[in-house]
Amino acid sequence: MADVELALRRAQHWVLNPSHDLKKICGLNIEGLKKEYKGTLEFSRNVICLDVSGPDITNLSFVDLPGIIQNAEKELVHMVEDLVLSYIRSKCLILVTIPMSDDIENQRAVRLAKEVDPEGHRTIGVLTKPDTLTAGAVKVRELWLDVIEDRRHKLKYGYYCTRQPDEDERMRGITVDEARIAEERFFSQTAPWSSSYRHRFGTKHLVESLSMLLSKVIVESIPKLMQEVQSHLDGCEAQIAALPPPITDPSAHVFNLISSLCSNVHFFTQGITPKTDLVQQNRKTYELYKQKIHSTAPLFLPFADSSFVESKKDLIKLLYDEDDPRSKLPPAEGTYLTDVRKHIQSSLARELPNNVPYSAKVVLIHSFQRDWKSLSMNCFAAVQMVLREIMEKLISDVFHHHPNLEPKIRLAVSKLIASKRDDTMRQLERLLRYESLPFTQNSDSLAQVRDTYLSKYKEVRTGTRGSNPNGNFPGSSVPNPFAGELILYRPAVSLHKAYNDCDIHLIGFVSKTDSPFSVFSSPAAPATGFPIKSGEGVRRDDETQALSYLARLGYTGLKVEDLARLIPPDEYEEELEVMADVQAFFQVSYKRVIDYVPMIIDHEYLFAFSEALQGHLIEYLGLSGRDSVEKCAAYVAEDNQTKSQRVELTSQKARLVTTRKELLEVAL
Repeated sequence: MADVELALRRAQHWVLNPSHDLKKICGLNIEGLKKEYKGTLEFSRNVICLDVSGPDITNLSFVDLPGIIQNAEKELVHMVEDLVLSYIRSKCLILVTIPMSDDIENQRAVRLAKEVDPEGHRTIGVLTKPDTLTAGAVKVRELWLDVIEDRRHKLKYGYYCTRQPDEDERMRGITVDEARIAEERFFSQTAPWSSSYRHRFGTKHLVESLSMLLSKVIVESIPKLMQEVQSHLDGCEAQIAALPPPITDPSAHVFNLISSLCSNVHFFTQGITPKTDLVQQNRKTYELYKQKIHSTAPLFLPFADSSFVESKKDLIKLLYDEDDPRSKLPPAEGTYLTDVRKHIQSSLARELPNNVPYSAKVVLIHSFQRDWKSLSMNCFAAVQMVLREIMEKLISDVFHHHPNLEPKIRLAVSKLIASKRDDTMRQLERLLRYESLPFTQNSDSLAQVRDTYLSKYKEVRTGTRGSNPNGNFPGSSVPNPFAGELILYRPAVSLHKAYNDCDIHLIGFVSKTDSPFSVFSSPAAPATGFPIKSGEGVRRDDETQALSYLARLGYTGLKVEDLARLIPPDEYEEELEVMADVQAFFQVSYKRVIDYVPMIIDHEYLFAFSEALQGHLIEYLGLSGRDSVEKCAAYVAEDNQTKSQRVELTSQKARLVTTRKELLEVAL
């Protein structure tokens, strides 16, 4: 006991004098501690823990809180009260020790206990120092007897009275058994305690009562304790599950990680559900690329210059559909016939008359291809960005438990991506270089598009496409022969023969004016005319009727576009043909590029990266050499933090499992 008392005094000295030398304190005896004690602190929130073990000792935590001194400094009183309240708020038994030499009415400890336990279900009063009451303190004894016998200051579990050894007895080294005998003798021989409730006096009865109360509290708390233990156990197991599992075969584990990454990359690049993010983003990128390439189409306008454009909106709609980006461009950005004529003339070298230089068309083709490289590279850059974002996430998901391996994987992947990027850029540049030389074997489509645009240009020029109330050629003062009524005459010979013989009496145009074009023919015999009224509202019927008459004359298989061939030669015929040629090649070339650029990106970049990834990682990490086992072990070695966390959580889980088992045994 003396050694325990010395250890407690040393600990108390250290807690209240934290600036003192700990080694020196541990070498002092009780007298030395008294000399060294200067009382730096009156109280401290630090706790002195004393672990007592033995075969007959109950597994309990007993907290001896400081007494509350009413006449101390206000801050000190508040600190002590807060300290006391912090302990007694929980579900514990509160033993309020009350010296019988004091007045119970002035006991602050009693009031604090009532604050946290107003019904007194957890509070037990323990009256101490009954031997300090003198023989003449009869009234005081009666007051305390009323408390013990539950007539004043009632508590559910009542009050107990104990007598502990005084200083003289402690100095003589009284034993525990001797102290209990002396206590029993005192209460049996001292009035009025000897005639009161015997079970309320003595440490023995207090301990027995506390044991029963603790058992009751424990049993009542078991359901809640079980819930708390299970909750902590679930949380502990969740944290253990979040840790990477212990690795028994490092080589197999590393290869499994690489295989997992490569499989996910394959799913993303192929767009296999649910890994469709990459393909979905690329579809949007390729669609935007298509629109931007389409927007580079040449804006050819079949008029001498911009001064003949009366309404840009109506004009553009005559030539280009609403979904064509050129339909939204202002006419001022267009290329006109005089522009094309000047371009042809500036390109002339040794060509014979009536021959358009090949270089003139090549230059016009290059003009609309000027931005194709930057647009293609921007498209490729967008795909690269999406792939890098996906790879960042995949690498983090697969390798985040292995800090030694993850950075190496990132570096290896980055190098492979850079390699495939360079290969793809070379392929894209090669494709665009091919497109810079005008060539196609898709002659049918080229001819069809050329004829379509040439017909459009001529129809707009002559006024047969769109409205032209004056009946004149746009950009010309020559009257339009189509402004009157169209009369078809059937000669005695066949239409085919007449056409071959250049019989200008085949088709006559009768103008409502005295236009020079009315001299085409005036037949001797009355002719049956089929008037087609001018006007945009009946234009479609007119075209259908004209084709019907031509078919009856033996010219079958004609389309509306073929009617434009009946229009007389235009002074800008050569320029119109150049426009149609360049426009036709754009359509052919543009359709190739918007397919082949995405295909090159997919095959040379995405698919090639996916196919090469596993072999590249194995080679980069050196997993095919003799020391691959040692390398794998180093790659997946746990860091110290993970190791300590695993040990701590495993130990915590074991304690919780044991606690749960013991609670179940107590409940049964």
